[in-house]
Amino acid sequence: MNAHNIKDVTPIPQGLDADVAIDFLKSLDANGWHNLVSIRYRGNPETKDIRGKTFPAGKWDEIRAWILAQDRDANLYYSLNEPKPGSRDDKLGKADIAAIRAVAGDVDPHPENTASYDDARGVVIERMAGLHVGDLPPTFIVDSGGGAQPIWMLDEKVAASGLVADVENIGRAVARAIGGDAVQDISRILRLPGTINHPSMQKLARGQMKRATSVLHRSDRRHSLSMLAAVYAPLEGGPMVDMSPLVAEITAELECADLYTVPPALRTRFSEAKLRHPKLNLLWQGNPEGLIGEDNSSSGWRFSLAARLGEAEFTATDYAHMALDWEIAQLDRSGIDPDAPGGLRQLARDWARGGHPRTSAFRAARWFEEPSEPLFPDEPTQLARSTEAAPIRWINPEEWRDKPIPPREWEVPNFIPRFEVSALYGDGGIGKTLLIHQYAICATAGVPWIGQEVRQARVMCFFCEDSEDELQRRHADILSALTLDFSATSDRLRLASRRFMDNVLATWDRQSGRMQRLAVWDQLREAALNFRADVVIIDTLADVFGGEEQNRIQATAFIKACLGRLAQEIGGSVIVLAHPSLSGQSSGQGTSGSTAWNNSVRSRLYLRYPKGAAKGDFRELEGMKANYGPKGGLLKLRWNRGAFDVIAGTVPGSVPRTAFPNLDHAADQAVVAALLDSPGARHSTARNSPYFAPRALKRQAPEILATLTEAEIAEALSRLERRRLIRLEGVRRDGSRREVEGYVVLLDNLSGETAGAAETASIFT
Repeated sequence: MNAHNIKDVTPIPQGLDADVAIDFLKSLDANGWHNLVSIRYRGNPETKDIRGKTFPAGKWDEIRAWILAQDRDANLYYSLNEPKPGSRDDKLGKADIAAIRAVAGDVDPHPENTASYDDARGVVIERMAGLHVGDLPPTFIVDSGGGAQPIWMLDEKVAASGLVADVENIGRAVARAIGGDAVQDISRILRLPGTINHPSMQKLARGQMKRATSVLHRSDRRHSLSMLAAVYAPLEGGPMVDMSPLVAEITAELECADLYTVPPALRTRFSEAKLRHPKLNLLWQGNPEGLIGEDNSSSGWRFSLAARLGEAEFTATDYAHMALDWEIAQLDRSGIDPDAPGGLRQLARDWARGGHPRTSAFRAARWFEEPSEPLFPDEPTQLARSTEAAPIRWINPEEWRDKPIPPREWEVPNFIPRFEVSALYGDGGIGKTLLIHQYAICATAGVPWIGQEVRQARVMCFFCEDSEDELQRRHADILSALTLDFSATSDRLRLASRRFMDNVLATWDRQSGRMQRLAVWDQLREAALNFRADVVIIDTLADVFGGEEQNRIQATAFIKACLGRLAQEIGGSVIVLAHPSLSGQSSGQGTSGSTAWNNSVRSRLYLRYPKGAAKGDFRELEGMKANYGPKGGLLKLRWNRGAFDVIAGTVPGSVPRTAFPNLDHAADQAVVAALLDSPGARHSTARNSPYFAPRALKRQAPEILATLTEAEIAEALSRLERRRLIRLEGVRRDGSRREVEGYVVLLDNLSGETAGAAETASIFT
């Protein structure tokens, strides 16, 4: 169906069609796992019966049977993103998602702004038609039977680990751009085409009718995450912003709750809480003495209720129940109607603003952040304090007068320090696991790694994302590329495949807010001590970190008290692999989440494609941080027969290395080779010209200059001009007999080394 007739579609319910549902799921992901959810309204007031089922790849007959077995009045949903294999049979959460398949929006009708509900639906469908002429047409548009859900499929699935915040930030931008609801949560479920939308009683009262869920538009368009981010610039929000991750998480929690009936157990707990908290009791009776602050508006009363409940250790769902059941004159419930647009989000904002900061878990997480002013001016701030601390040893520097200065030790000089935690960042699929596996082999075999001398070491690799078969294949490929055999590593290397296992090393206690190292950490520590490991490699950070990625306190504690403690215990080094955020990729810094990740490690390397390339055999490895050495090492690498070769680079300081061309010299050679390969080509020094020399040369000799950026080419041209090895001059005349300028190589001035390189080709080919 195209954009011109999409608005004319009015689905008529014909009953459940499992073939349509399965066809859609195959289009979504023919080779992946699927999670389906059935939600049935029952009783009056309405309550929800929620059932879920997770299916392995290709189990289409089982999926069909499950769909047909559901209650005829049930609403059926599917998980947009792929669940982890073996996930439970239930509605899943973020921790259950293995891969991102798509980004979606959800636009509901607003009958209060139109003459009827059907007119409001028409506005939504018309808006969907407009997406087809936009910058990024969706792959599917689903008529949910109420509103519409545009879906942008990715050109390939990407691992969810490390990208949750980025993908959800893109989802927020989509919601804002199309005027939709918050559906950025990666575990979000959407209406399954081929099934029937059975409205709740409240929705029926607003004019919504039972309708079929169907696919309005289908195309073969697929998109990359970077393209989605370019069109829908990721929106990041603080904890008090409507579209923030916290509000989105709370909203998702409330969507799964039955908010129409207060559970008896909650009523009992609430009655007991009123006895323990007199201010809560006053507030519940409508007495202003129970308020926090001076705000006597409806929102002020809701804020106070959320805050009082937070103090009493209730949850967001508890607050929503009690707020909707609250019978006082000061409360305007129209703004928190769960079936009204924005109703659930308002309840979620109330809790994020008032309740969440009052819980003990939140307060304990901030135990060492003494605020400049009280969080709540009318009451003193209570901060949890650590009761255990290591004794402080004070050093008198005079003790060092005659003591020899210990030399700095490195695993890889000026790249990876010894006895510290270092990080290697890289996009998914870029090859960072291959690169670090190659390091492990080189370190244990005592041979150079990508041109760098390494300290021979005993190495253990804790791989969380690869099977044992994959480890064996990669190991054999690296040995072959390095012309080594299995005996080269002797008994100095150990590998562990932890795919699909629980690999979290530490979590945070909900009550105390303190980090707790888990049994996996103890096992890893014991194994490393028994093996006498010098280096422990962990792949990846997202698999072993059990906290909130953007929480600065947790990030610092994890690096220092978990990974750093491991390095201290074994008397060696820890190297952790991680994924950069989309903003970290676009900035070129390769960072992710909180700045604490970068600040806490002592060394950080970033593996990436050369600027302007998104695939191919070339990579760049840059030293982005080096606390104990000069920053700025840059190596140009090439994938070759299962491993990486170094082809050129700049290494900071006086670093022992095997012979490879200096990057500047190699760039000069490549530019000379490119100029000789493109005689008579037009060039300009004006940046806004289509013939700007660095850009034009990349087009004219793409293979020769494949691994060089425009900036590196510009620097090479400048160096060559200063040395009078090239010159910008007239090279020919165009059709109008006007002189065309271009760079020419002054062969007589070239040294034998440069000329020799020019006669052959670039070292980058």
